[in-house]
Amino acid sequence: GGVLTSQVTCQRCQHHSTRSEEFSELTLPLPDNSDQGASSSSSSSSSSSSPVSLSSMFRSYLAEEVLENDNAFRCSKCSMKVKAIKTLSITRPPENLIVNIKRHRFHPTQGITKAMTLVDFPEELKLRVRVSKDEKQHQDQQEQAGQQQDHRFERYVLYAAIIHSGSSFQFGHYYIVGRSSDAAIKSIQ
Repeated sequence: GGVLTSQVTCQRCQHHSTRSEEFSELTLPLPDNSDQGASSSSSSSSSSSSPVSLSSMFRSYLAEEVLENDNAFRCSKCSMKVKAIKTLSITRPPENLIVNIKRHRFHPTQGITKAMTLVDFPEELKLRVRVSKDEKQHQDQQEQAGQQQDHRFERYVLYAAIIHSGSSFQFGHYYIVGRSSDAAIKSIQ
């Protein structure tokens, strides 16, 4: 699996609170402005809203978030709730990236609905990964005169997708599409 690191920085004292956790898959929510659900009888398996890209969903998922007001952060150094900046970053990329799209939404009158927004999956995804201190030291040794970067990109190639076909979570079918792998075929032989 990989490692996802959350860092919250107090805007009052600049104290950092960091937590890392391993993951085997990442669950990405659809943007808030995407299709709000598909519970009417006129819904189809295609979306009425514009498609979103997996790359843009990752950018949103890993974007800075301001924690304030009702969602303020309790700083252990200040001993009070304060405005803070939260960042998520992948600090150890998994060998194989598994992505789950969070399509369920709660609707006040219809209950849980399925967002029918189409998601554009590229055949190749370049995922931004934060460089560790050890990697930065290695970069320094390799590039004495060069600029040191705090990130690098990990490349993933789309191998398979599991798709739910249906207008709600209670009905429909799952199917899988995938590509053949020379390595998998050789291991079977």
